[in-house]
Amino acid sequence: MTSTNNLISAAASMSDRYIAMIYDAIFFLLIIFLSAKLILFLNIDGRVAQYVFFVFLFLYDPLCVSLFRATPGHFLKGLRVVSTDSKNLNFFKSFVRYIVKITLGILSLITILGSKKQAIHDKLTSSYVVYKNKL
Repeated sequence: MTSTNNLISAAASMSDRYIAMIYDAIFFLLIIFLSAKLILFLNIDGRVAQYVFFVFLFLYDPLCVSLFRATPGHFLKGLRVVSTDSKNLNFFKSFVRYIVKITLGILSLITILGSKKQAIHDKLTSSYVVYKNKL
């Protein structure tokens, strides 16, 4: 079991978290672009495409975090999202974390300045974003 002090010392910097967020945005836009091309190619009804998009939008981050401890952006930056006991967040906590994160937007990352190096969405879900190689 990793102590809270170890998690704090392994906590990712705001700049690395921001870069991971940019990678995720690029990845997400690429998925949207490819999905749009596929929808046009297969001539899928627009309503179905909208539903698929919204499901993907709200499940992308929570599923990645709960299953793999990282979104693709986190993974590329060597970051992982862990609970205070260094385990995976469950889907519910990952979903709550994501909803708070997208609701607050960039303001959520600005809160990382605290001593525990957690953003608001991390504090609410008892999670940390850490460097994988420092755990």
